[in-house]
Amino acid sequence: MSKLKQAESSLENDATLREAYLFETPHKADRTQVMLIVALEQSQQGEARPNYEYFRARATMPGTAQFHKFGNCVSVTVCHHSKTVMFGPTSQIQMYPEGHGLGRALMARVIDWLHRNRMQTYDIQPGLLSSSTVNSNKERVRRNHFYMNFGFALNGTDSNHQPVQGLGVLNGHFTATTVGSLNASSEDLKRLIRCSDFYSKLGTERYDAQQNIWALQGLAAWARGSSWAAPLKRAVLFMMNSPIKKP
Repeated sequence: MSKLKQAESSLENDATLREAYLFETPHKADRTQVMLIVALEQSQQGEARPNYEYFRARATMPGTAQFHKFGNCVSVTVCHHSKTVMFGPTSQIQMYPEGHGLGRALMARVIDWLHRNRMQTYDIQPGLLSSSTVNSNKERVRRNHFYMNFGFALNGTDSNHQPVQGLGVLNGHFTATTVGSLNASSEDLKRLIRCSDFYSKLGTERYDAQQNIWALQGLAAWARGSSWAAPLKRAVLFMMNSPIKKP
């Protein structure tokens, strides 16, 4: 077992919450919309100048408030002494639900953390790509696209055990020259909404909704009555697509 793997095993159980976000799946007519809680967690060995650091972005499972040990998680373990990082989990990166951009959002947050902490020159320990994580050519291409879109290079063998690179890799490794060659797009980073921003926005929307209710109530009161002008008022509101019915 490598020193980074040993450090990961030790540090992942001590990781504590740093920030909380929300992930909302894009609205599509043929899919159920899901909102997940995302935790950014961190731990380290040593205080002032840690030798090892661990950081992960993980989301709750759909329909629950629970985190899975491996699913819906992207992590990185850092050795500052050798200036090397290792992405995880080492078994596979598996997202639930699939195809909604959750994996991209979590990976982007991890890469962004590395960049913000000035680890661009650090080397990357190769991560494993295994045929056990894909069941079809379509899944293989989607898996490989996922890593390549962030700047990883893929090397290994195809289904005929021939050396291959890029999208054709079935079994092999993903890596990059340095952390600085990886990229986290602003679109992927924006997929996560900070909880404090969400609740602030929610409060604003509730306030606006209440103001609209009061405005509609005012219009209804304005159009009530039996005076000669009341029918004309109601007709004007009807032509303006108001909820007030035409008399």
